[in-house]
This record gives sequence, C-alpha cells and structure tokens, in this order.
Amino acid sequence: MESFKEIDYKELTSVQKESYAFCQIQAVMSKRGWLEYHRLNDDHNGADWVSFHIDGKTERFQQKSRFTLSPKYYGKGLKVMVYSFADDSVYMYDHDDNFDTWEEKRMGVKVYKDDFLRSKTIPSFAIVNIIK
Repeated sequence: MESFKEIDYKELTSVQKESYAFCQIQAVMSKRGWLEYHRLNDDHNGADWVSFHIDGKTERFQQKSRFTLSPKYYGKGLKVMVYSFADDSVYMYDHDDNFDTWEEKRMGVKVYKDDFLRSKTIPSFAIVNIIK
C-alpha cells in the first residue's frame, strides 16, 4: 500500500516535521506509561500538551526542535521534549532546573536578543534523559 511506505523526513515541511517529532515523542512516552495526552492549541502557559501517566501523575510539556531555555518558560513547571532526527532519539529535561544551572554558570553560551538560549546540541550541564 502506497500510503504505508516509509517517508523521507528531509522532504517534509516544517509543520510536518513538528508533527512527525510529536508522534516520535509520544511513541517513546507511551512505552514509559504516559498513555494519555491533551494537545493545547494556544501554548497555554508555555505548554504544548499535558500528559497523564498510568500512576496518576500529570506533567506539562513543551516541544522544541533543539535545546532551548527562556525566561518566558521559567516557573511554569515544564518538561521540554526534543526529538533529534540526527540520532533518532528523544531528549527530555526539566526547564527550570537547567535554566538555574545555566544562570549560575553562564558557560559562555550566546544569548539571543529575545533572551533565549538555543543550542544545536544538548549542553553537557543539562540533566537529560536520553531515550532511544
């Protein structure tokens, strides 16, 4: 069946890549007990979706295409999920914990004019769960 052949990620539009990454993230999360989620259309308090674990825990998540820290997300209790096409991995980190660490060390990392820290790689100081 033509519609079930594997696609080439590089040929997707940016919106399609974001949807693809979301599906990859959800596949990994479901293996770890996060079986329910609710996508938020308006980026509510920085969250792209809320997930519910089988043990009753609820977490708020922000999806990014690369490691990102920002004051606008600080204090909102967000976990950040990054899908890396390069190594087909999902990375998760606590935004506030990493923001505090970065603020303390500054690590010589460039801050963009909108006060975001963005990196193509995951900085070594980030406490990251690497999930394949």
